[in-house]
Amino acid sequence: MLQPTVLHRTVALLGPAVLSAALLAGTSGCLKIGGNEPLVRVNAPRNEPAPMDTSRVPLISSVEEGRQRLAEAYARIDYLERELASTQRDKEKLRADLKTAKKERDVYKDRLEKLRGD
Repeated sequence: MLQPTVLHRTVALLGPAVLSAALLAGTSGCLKIGGNEPLVRVNAPRNEPAPMDTSRVPLISSVEEGRQRLAEAYARIDYLERELASTQRDKEKLRADLKTAKKERDVYKDRLEKLRGD
């Protein structure tokens, strides 16, 4: 009779301890639940930059190679900024041309209405 009581008390004491340890391990990050999903911050502060996807970043074998690739990337950025500025200038020129064409169209439209009305 003594043995079942000791067993019952041991289970009663160890059960919550094991459950607490499992919960503590789960909340502290020791247990990984889920797949390889990226970390998603729903309420991230606005001044914090968004997490970067580094899967497309090529591996480098030396610091010199890294510097070379960085220089190439900056050259590409400079090229794209020049192209953007050129495209924006072209867009503004086309808008000015469109405005002029609309004014000319309105003038010819008025002249046509006057000729038809007379």
